[in-house]
Amino acid sequence: MFEQDSYAIQAKIKRGFEVEKENENHSKFINALRDQEREMHKQQEDLKHTIKQKDKEIERLHGKADSANIYGRTLEKEISDLRAEQQRLNDFLNSGKNESLKSEHRKNNAEIEILDL
Repeated sequence: MFEQDSYAIQAKIKRGFEVEKENENHSKFINALRDQEREMHKQQEDLKHTIKQKDKEIERLHGKADSANIYGRTLEKEISDLRAEQQRLNDFLNSGKNESLKSEHRKNNAEIEILDL
């Protein structure tokens, strides 16, 4: 009987050590999971920060694109105005040439009339 009691006590002690080892393993596993959770939370915060930076960069680039579009429209208007001015000057030059040619033609006709006299 003493032997059976001794064997039962040893079995309980052995089982106690096994449970203690299992608990220790579970504790390590839980701590590892907590570490992973903290690391994932840190990564999530880093990603949120990166997203905010990218959003700011997108806003800045939208502003630049808007400025470039406005500048493009301004240049188009200036080009259109310059083309109109060039056409006006060409018309003026052509009318001046026409007047000069007409004047030269009248002068030549007058000289011919004088020579004919």
